[in-house]
Amino acid sequence: MLKILDVKVKTDSHGKLYHLLDIYQPEILPLSAFAIKRRAAKGLPCPKPRRSKRCGYIAYPVDYTKHQGHDYGYNFKKGDEVEGRLVTKKVLPYMVNGAMKTRCTVPVFCSDDDPIEFEVKMEEAIKRAGRVLATGQLKFGETEKPEEMETTLRIPENCLIVKEYKNFKI
Repeated sequence: MLKILDVKVKTDSHGKLYHLLDIYQPEILPLSAFAIKRRAAKGLPCPKPRRSKRCGYIAYPVDYTKHQGHDYGYNFKKGDEVEGRLVTKKVLPYMVNGAMKTRCTVPVFCSDDDPIEFEVKMEEAIKRAGRVLATGQLKFGETEKPEEMETTLRIPENCLIVKEYKNFKI
């Protein structure tokens, strides 16, 4: 379960209102200490506990992505508890405040009872965040190849360009 800690009403650079949600996932211990010891004694695998996490989420009244549907996150209020969990995945590198980042944490608003549905929702949430999953991050196979990142190299105007010639003799 995810808990909405705070909701702030903001305006983007185009004058559109949105809500900035502060989402918290408390630590989840899947089994009691006694059950873990008992399973370990029998040689059975023990599910790992999930650490508590926190992330921000931007919700517009209308989802301005290609789907143009209603963003149900817009209606969340402070103190609401929502089905889902926070997921951190490796993505293609991106810059934030001059620092290179390779991981992205997003909220996935869906039960993880059905692993395939959860994976589809997780991939959609990462795309919605504007990130591209690094290959090999999905459990049930790649649904599509990540688009190649377009790199534009710009040379500053005051830069001296020197070309090196091999086997040049004077």
